[in-house]
Amino acid sequence: MQSTALIAPSPGLEVLEPMLRAESADALRAVMRDWVDPVNNLLCADTGGAVQYQTVGAIPIRTPENACGPVPGWTAAHGWTELVPYEELPRATSPESGVIVTANQRIVGVQYPYHLSDGYSRPDRAVRILERLDGIEQATVADMVAVHRDAVSLRAPLWVGRLTELDPDEPLEQAALGLLREWDGTMAADSGAAAVYAVVRDAVCRHLVHGPALAALRAPARDEPASAFVPPTLRLWPVVSALLAADDRTVLSPGESW
Repeated sequence: MQSTALIAPSPGLEVLEPMLRAESADALRAVMRDWVDPVNNLLCADTGGAVQYQTVGAIPIRTPENACGPVPGWTAAHGWTELVPYEELPRATSPESGVIVTANQRIVGVQYPYHLSDGYSRPDRAVRILERLDGIEQATVADMVAVHRDAVSLRAPLWVGRLTELDPDEPLEQAALGLLREWDGTMAADSGAAAVYAVVRDAVCRHLVHGPALAALRAPARDEPASAFVPPTLRLWPVVSALLAADDRTVLSPGESW
């Protein structure tokens, strides 16, 4: 195994003091050139009005095979020796909107020449933050508290729309749908409707993973370490809404519909 943090003595700790003393966004970006591990999303702003985003940390230039899964480490076929140049790491500087949002979503398009990660979050949080920031001028502490505490699910309306088309006979199911019809999608801790949505979505995922289409995901792959195995329900949770929206029946059992 090879790690960017171990190929040479790391100057990471030496970065901390000048990082704290930087007096502008440009100065901070220059200091972070020597940051090695972990790779991070760095957002900063200064009193001059500059706003910057910079990916910081050492990222190896990998072969396509090494970018998406484990490869034989006892050969030189997939080894790496070079790092993505700092000047070519993702960066954004003072956009016209004055706003940069990062919430672990994908930050580069398919045209970006280097592989950064396969472990991105869905863009929902970033989309919602941008929605909340839109139109805010001279933001107050209260404004930002409200943005950070926002708990609206962008996927909920899809599920609510599909579920409220149903006409069940069971009183309990009728009551559950009644909660959904009056719900605004806020995942509040005391919300009965949020509980109905989460439980139904989880139940759908659990049903799907026991069908024939996903049988191969129910056990670790050959030689896959047990600690690396991700249960198929968790794998399906982020994508099941997109499948539902597209009426994609790939994961359904024969004869089933959404």
